[in-house]
Amino acid sequence: MKRAFGAAIAGGTTLLAVITLNRGVAAGIAAGILIVMYLLNLIANLQPDLSGLARLSIFHYFAAKPIIDQGVFPTGDVLLLGGVALAAWLISLWAFRQRDLAV
Repeated sequence: MKRAFGAAIAGGTTLLAVITLNRGVAAGIAAGILIVMYLLNLIANLQPDLSGLARLSIFHYFAAKPIIDQGVFPTGDVLLLGGVALAAWLISLWAFRQRDLAV
């Protein structure tokens, strides 16, 4: 599960690096997005009225609670994170090939 989580973050960051052409800027944007997602997940867990916000956060899909409480592996969440990673890397590859690189 943690590998799919890391792969999803890496895929998104790779896509940002290809788009911005600057790994420092891409890392900064990715860090900012992750902080916002973490705060959304935190707020959603603290305020029941805003529980729908949790679905906007990648941290919602990286929950160990079902494994600990019920002994159930969250297959759907892992597949979602893996799909996000794969899609981001495929879009990154396509965008990289579209760039006009001077020789």
